[in-house]
Amino acid sequence: AVSYIRVIVFAFPFVSIGVICGRAFQGLGHGVPSLILTSMRVVLISVPLALVLTELLDYGLTAVWVTFPLSAAVSSLVALGWIRKKLRLAESGNGRAGEH
Repeated sequence: AVSYIRVIVFAFPFVSIGVICGRAFQGLGHGVPSLILTSMRVVLISVPLALVLTELLDYGLTAVWVTFPLSAAVSSLVALGWIRKKLRLAESGNGRAGEH
């Protein structure tokens, strides 16, 4: 538990960014991007990276914990870029509610 807490604390700022971006998407009428970002974080980044680090590179359990902040950081960067694009479209009048 100690190794988990020492590593997972670095994920919290990125998780906060992801939550805020997800709610912004929902406020703009776009719920699907939040689902895509969460799926990307868990299914496409965290799980495969954990498998590579533990099975192929033979790192221990701490490597699994490290995948959480890494995947949160990547998905947060994608979320920030995506929400900036959506906000620009909404401000310019080209982004209509319900459009993905």
